Parts: sequence; structure tokens; C-alpha cells
Amino acid sequence: MTHLFRPYRQNAGEYSFFHQNNCSKKSCVPKIFSIFGFQFAEMNFISIENLDLIDAAAEEFIRQMEGAAIFAFQGKMGVGKTTFIKAICQKLGVMDVINSPTFAIINEYHSEARGEDIYHFDFYRIRDLQEACNIGVSDYFDSGALCFIEWPEKIEPLLPEHTVWVNLEEQEDGSRRIEWNADGAKGAE
Repeated sequence: MTHLFRPYRQNAGEYSFFHQNNCSKKSCVPKIFSIFGFQFAEMNFISIENLDLIDAAAEEFIRQMEGAAIFAFQGKMGVGKTTFIKAICQKLGVMDVINSPTFAIINEYHSEARGEDIYHFDFYRIRDLQEACNIGVSDYFDSGALCFIEWPEKIEPLLPEHTVWVNLEEQEDGSRRIEWNADGAKGAE
């Protein structure tokens, strides 16, 4: 079994490490452990080799969401954040048209299967934190409803401590790797 340690920024100027277990499974169960006084969080990850597998990836992600409500999706433009969130929402039973809330900033969906609301944010066009405060983001985050956030780095100071950071990255072969942590620490940038 190979282990890979990746740095992540906890707070401005402060770095820690993710311990990632390169196992043969598509995803790994998260653990937090200490070695010589350093804390490590084991990353969960899913690899999507092609778009035909996105529904299975969304189902696996949902299985591992366990009780979390706020998800901050980070990654370069065009990596598939909206596409992955759309697949998750469809698997959660959303029957509405699911699209990027780039201009609206927030879209509200309802899951008939789960009987709950889901909020999808896209803060790409937000100019400052006050603008986010003016639309009442803290009320959404405190509601207990699922919140899927694109471009979370634009409002990072407003995100609750228990936010799950999800990093999407395109691999050299065109596949996507989706990594997340369950401990609320920001993922690798």
C-alpha cells in the first residue's frame, strides 16, 4: 500500500497535510490520526474515467456524504463542478431543470424523493463578501438543507467550519479526480 501526503492550507499561511491512501478501491473511508504531533486526514476520492460513469460517481459521493450538508466545490473553470452537482441532484431525486446559477448566484431545487430543498450556489460573479451577506448566505448555510457551492473561495470567510471541501481536478488522460475530506479542513488547491 502506497501513502501520499499532500499539503493543504488550514488558515492563511498555515499548512497541514492530507494523508491519502492509494488503495485499489474507488474511494477510501476517511480517518484522522496523529503522527509525532501532526494531524492527518485521509482523503476520500472518486475517479471518473468518462462522462458515462458520472451517475455512479454521484451515487458513491451521496453514500459517503453522511450527515454533511455544506459542500464547497473547487476546481478550475470547465473541470465539471456544475456537471457533477447536477448528477448528484438528479440522484437525490430533483426533477427540476438543474443548471449553473452563475447569473442568479443561487438556484433552489426540491428533492421529491427526500422531501427537502437543495441550494446550489455559484459565487464566480460575486464582487465582495458584503454582496454574499446581502443575499443571506448564512441563513441558507444555517438551514440544515444541502448546500452545493461553486467558487467557494470567493466567500471562504463566510463558510461554516463544518464545510466539506470537494476538489475536482482533470487528469492528464482527461478523467476527473474528485477528492474531499470529512473533517472540515480545506482541500489541496
